[in-house]
Amino acid sequence: MGSCVKWVDQKVLRCTVFADELKSHCESWAKQGRNQCSQWADQGSNQCAQWADEGSRHCCSWAPCSWACHAYYWVSKWVCKAYYWVSKWVCVAYYYVVEYVCVAVAWIIQAVCKVWSWITRPFCVLWGVVDCALRGAQHKPPAVPIDHVFVLMLEDRSFDHLLGFSGISGRDAQTGLLRSINGLTPDTDLAGSGKEDSSKWNWQVDPSHGKLHPQYPADYNLFWLKLAGDRLAMDGEPSHEFRNTMRQLCSTYDREAQQWTDPYTNFNINHVYPPIMNQGFVADYCLKLDGTPKPKIVPEAVMRCFAPSQVPVLVQLAREFAVCDSWHASIPGPTWPNRFFMMAGSSGGLDDSPNWWDYPTWELVDGYRFENGTIFDLMDDHCLKWKIYRGDDLPVSGALSGMRLDKTLGKVRSFDDFSSDVNDKDFDANFILIEPDYGHDIQHIDYQHLHDYGADNTCGTSMHALDDVRPGQRLIKQVYETIRNSPHWERSVLVVLFDEHGGWYDHVPPPGQAVPPGDLVDPTRNRNGFLFDQYGVRVPSIVISPLIPKGIVDGTLYDHTSVLATIEKLWGLPPLTKRDANANDFLHLLNLERARDDAPTALEFNPTLDWQGIVTSDIPCGGSNPLASVLGVVETGADSISASRVTTSSSPPSDWQVSRAQIALRHVWHTSGSKERIQWVKDFRAIRTVEDAERFLVRFREQVGVAGQGLTGTEAS
Repeated sequence: MGSCVKWVDQKVLRCTVFADELKSHCESWAKQGRNQCSQWADQGSNQCAQWADEGSRHCCSWAPCSWACHAYYWVSKWVCKAYYWVSKWVCVAYYYVVEYVCVAVAWIIQAVCKVWSWITRPFCVLWGVVDCALRGAQHKPPAVPIDHVFVLMLEDRSFDHLLGFSGISGRDAQTGLLRSINGLTPDTDLAGSGKEDSSKWNWQVDPSHGKLHPQYPADYNLFWLKLAGDRLAMDGEPSHEFRNTMRQLCSTYDREAQQWTDPYTNFNINHVYPPIMNQGFVADYCLKLDGTPKPKIVPEAVMRCFAPSQVPVLVQLAREFAVCDSWHASIPGPTWPNRFFMMAGSSGGLDDSPNWWDYPTWELVDGYRFENGTIFDLMDDHCLKWKIYRGDDLPVSGALSGMRLDKTLGKVRSFDDFSSDVNDKDFDANFILIEPDYGHDIQHIDYQHLHDYGADNTCGTSMHALDDVRPGQRLIKQVYETIRNSPHWERSVLVVLFDEHGGWYDHVPPPGQAVPPGDLVDPTRNRNGFLFDQYGVRVPSIVISPLIPKGIVDGTLYDHTSVLATIEKLWGLPPLTKRDANANDFLHLLNLERARDDAPTALEFNPTLDWQGIVTSDIPCGGSNPLASVLGVVETGADSISASRVTTSSSPPSDWQVSRAQIALRHVWHTSGSKERIQWVKDFRAIRTVEDAERFLVRFREQVGVAGQGLTGTEAS
């Protein structure tokens, strides 16, 4: 859809929201008025009876005086009651008439808007066709022979965490000289232990445990219980919200006070990002924000890194193409704002995970808007084509304004369609975003030991900090092999990257002096007063194309808006914000005159092997993990949806769950009738606990179908 169509849809949406709210207000006002009519009439009728009864008791006692007196009060009582009865129904009828008139006005407003959209929308579509036809004759060829830019953005892993011990070396993209990646080289005296050379500063201080060095191997999956000798231990999820990331980067240990400093205190006053010391990863992992210790934490867990044999898919691609060892998250914070930067060159002021409870209804159902739009809007306006392949029924891109999951003209499709689409010789999408499965957002595991432990983000393919990395590698392998063996390989580039560090340690301090986007900032979303002038922690990024020489190591400073800068330079598009206008693109990596023919057509990957090549358990979802049965953990599966699985936790829901519920609300609002829309909004605003959020999501999936059937995909085309 072009900007014109989206403008029409937004106007109709606002009109519909206004009509729904007017109708709801009318009905509520009329119902309250009718109740007041009934209460007034009942009270008056009772007063009539009391007055008559009291008068009768004072009537004379001799006939016929008593007869006449009693008759008078009896008749007066019923005349009085009749008056209130008639008045009540006149009053009730008045409220019914006003309600019906008001509802009729709301219906007319909505109908006028709908008819207006029927007239203007086709005009917009026609104008877009004509405009694109005119532009087509003027289109310049791309800066390099690339027709398709694929982006697979995963979650929550730092560069050192995944590739720090990979030992990858290659030719520097700038100098052409051989060099190793900026990673973690084990000391020769400690070979095999995976400990970092103590002569470097790559260590963290934990007052209770001394120096903690980066080490391998890492656990495949933090969520599952682990047996450590004779003790049962569970490592918690590293935190990666804005305040947590600031503590990881900027906190220091005050030996005199014997506590870690809180850099947020001064930042909250002057909004100047504190100096980066890179010393607080372990401290943040072990401590709550108030400085008290977290229970059941293994301090060294956040320093663990994967051995290269644990992430073979990433290592193979990094050695075969270009690995970027200076690619940073766009902000020092969580998933949502970083993903928004990749799609819009801005987060619209969002500096933390979103919380949608208090937003106006039209904004809830319209989605996240940016002053200059998104890369999808930009490509629509310049007649370039895009697609989103969703591995999840609630993709983050589904929160964007105009990105209706039920009506995107075939542009948002299920990942199940990816292989067949890309292998179609007529596949013509220029920008392709692949969103992974973000895992469970409702309770899916029954614990015999720990019933109160949540299960967010597990059993997905996004590589979330809590989840197993092997399904994510399987997804990378599938995406690469599909593109590599398709008719479009020679004119394609694939970027595999991660939205943010997930709380995991990385030894490279993020550079400052990031260029703020310069667009409008919504103060309701800017919780922390962040100025967007600081990059986030370093994340893995691999650029893959047959036009890239084998074995390139690129130290160019990138952030997620480098994807936008590359697309904009490739097709001659204007920047969305000042951030992507100043971002480095990676087109210089695609410097071969002819496409390579030696790139592997298949990648080696065996999820049943541990880091030493010993056969171990497979991916622990779907009940196949032998450790789960030993520990009494029962996996119920990802596809079954039942209200009986909802946890009874009264704890506040995570921002992630609320955000998922908001995407669900957007979809179900657009596909429901007026009364259902009003009820869905009320139910969303009533979410206050984990149980509320899970019940909302379960109800959503029961309505649209298990695992998102009926959302998008071929049915939307």
